[in-house]
Amino acid sequence: MRALEKRFPEDADVQFQIVAFDVADDQLVDAERRLQRLCAKPSTKPRALQELVSLYAEQKRLDKALVMLRSEASQSPSSNAVIALLGNTALRLGKYDQAIISYQELLKKNPKSSDLLRLVGAAYEGKGDRASAIAKFEEAVNLAPNDAAAIAGVADLLRLAGRAPEAMARYRRLLQIEPDNARAMNNLAYLLADTGGSLDEAERLVQRALQLIPNDPTFSDTLGVVYTKKQQSERSLRLFDSLVRKYPEEPAFRYHYGLVLIEGGNSAKAKIELETALRKNPSEDVRQSIALALGRTR
Repeated sequence: MRALEKRFPEDADVQFQIVAFDVADDQLVDAERRLQRLCAKPSTKPRALQELVSLYAEQKRLDKALVMLRSEASQSPSSNAVIALLGNTALRLGKYDQAIISYQELLKKNPKSSDLLRLVGAAYEGKGDRASAIAKFEEAVNLAPNDAAAIAGVADLLRLAGRAPEAMARYRRLLQIEPDNARAMNNLAYLLADTGGSLDEAERLVQRALQLIPNDPTFSDTLGVVYTKKQQSERSLRLFDSLVRKYPEEPAFRYHYGLVLIEGGNSAKAKIELETALRKNPSEDVRQSIALALGRTR
């Protein structure tokens, strides 16, 4: 490649291949310098910027990438590639306001892009603005009714917002498009069990999900919840006992185990599991549920 570089010093493919070799050989300073030189050429700038951001990401230096991209965006405000890179990098860094600004700028030029709407929704979700996130994902679905990623996104957000009937409808629609989507099967099964739906359907769904992705602990957790609702206490106790042994740091598993223990009359052990779950940094929703369950152990 060095020989080729001497013969064809302006050949972009040769330059980028040398960058790849430098990265593979852990010559990251050399790779960075070469990419910075390539960024100075209009013909190679888009690809060089992309690879430079990837290099910074591997080095956990995305903050530097963000500074660089902000500068590039101010110099080239009409460059969609730079703005998109800026938005994606900001999203990865948790700079959600910056991500939203970048994606909204791109949406002005391409208002019918379901992909961009999903990205805006993801940024709002990161900010904790669930209502705005749902609205953006819904817009994406309206524009592209068969966009599985958009449907999955809005279904998950509706589930987290406690809007179970709407979430279940979205998961059913997703399974029409992707019949083997194990995550959708599991989430639909959990909602059915949690809201008084068909427990037989819930069990069929989660068993199928486990066939597709064996040993997924969240799927096993859902199956345990279904067993509990079906009053199959021995099966649920065995399953949750196994889960908390394998995944002792997961508060939701301990919470569900505690519920089964309460139903079985073992309040003392249930209290231990629930109090342990509280110490494992559960989400706010799970924390509130654990607190309610603890009240039943007194």
